[in-house]
Amino acid sequence: MQERLTYPLLRWQKPPFMFGLIFDVSNKKFYLNIDGTNTLTANDLEYADQTSNWNSSNNTLYLNNFVWETPALVALTITGGDLNMNIEGTNSFVSTLNGAATSDSYGISSNDALNVSGSGMLNATGGATSARSAGINGNLIITDGTVTATSGTAGTSQAILGSVTPPAAYTYWTNTDPSDPGGAGMTYPGGTPYSYSTGDKFVKLMTKNNLTLTLTASPDGSLTLPGDVVLTATLAGAVPLDGQTITFTVNGSNAGTGTTDGSGAATYTVTSPAAGTYSFGATFAGDANNVPATAQDITGYVVSRIASDMSLTASAGATFNDDVTLTAMVSGMGAGMKPALTGTVTFMQGGDTLATLTPAAHRLPSMCRLVSSCRPII
Repeated sequence: MQERLTYPLLRWQKPPFMFGLIFDVSNKKFYLNIDGTNTLTANDLEYADQTSNWNSSNNTLYLNNFVWETPALVALTITGGDLNMNIEGTNSFVSTLNGAATSDSYGISSNDALNVSGSGMLNATGGATSARSAGINGNLIITDGTVTATSGTAGTSQAILGSVTPPAAYTYWTNTDPSDPGGAGMTYPGGTPYSYSTGDKFVKLMTKNNLTLTLTASPDGSLTLPGDVVLTATLAGAVPLDGQTITFTVNGSNAGTGTTDGSGAATYTVTSPAAGTYSFGATFAGDANNVPATAQDITGYVVSRIASDMSLTASAGATFNDDVTLTAMVSGMGAGMKPALTGTVTFMQGGDTLATLTPAAHRLPSMCRLVSSCRPII
């Protein structure tokens, strides 16, 4: 930590870091808490160091890798009203006190609301005293970012005193052992909501990343058989972006999964669907870092058979009672497509069936004795 040499050291007989800090919201300034009362008095001097790591505007304090470690009872006291703390990088307020002090020790203490936002981390640690200790003492509101709070172990010490208002989607860790910040990882939504208690000596709360998930189908809008439908779901905002599992649905039922690549795209192929109308969907379940996401469904997707025409020709015999050759021809396979025909062709005379045959490729030949008339039906 860089300390300016302009402070009147002889007046305190202590270097600046021996004192706790006070941030006064109304003055938008840091002060060194000279008399140790944790309230702003005439004895407290303005702290103007680490100027590249903080600034303030209105009721917002901007921190970027600001660190304050002190043996004082309270590392940071916030006065003068509610404070919005915008954090970037890693910021710490730590009481390193380790002794038989009979007063409470806090990393951060505020009588008003502390609203934390930003993409960084805020660490608050109370001292190890024989009295109560807490990482944060106050009404904590987390909009986004990561907050850790660590207390001592004596008496009724706990990581957070006051209240906690977490964001809508977050993950948290807790542990009764403040020396083990790994703790028991939990997620919410999807897990038990965080409820701090005297048993928690370490707490970490972290907002999840907000995501978007989009779904497309190829070919777009409809498919004329034969063919497949390729579904592509694209996830944006996840950390990490690749290796995430996407679940695809067809007509509301789970059909399969795909794994995102480096661009967040995952695919699933609906192979040779039957003719009909479909809806397709895609979901991401979320994890410790990311909120769940659901793509807008694709609805009214039509899979249709190829439109076909059939013609019938008759080749009459030379004399009465000779055979007549009936030839049925099915056309309309589509440009460049020659799938094998399936099904049968039925030749009829009036309402009577003369023959039912399986087509061979495109031509459907048959012979029958013409009595009056014949007509084919597929």
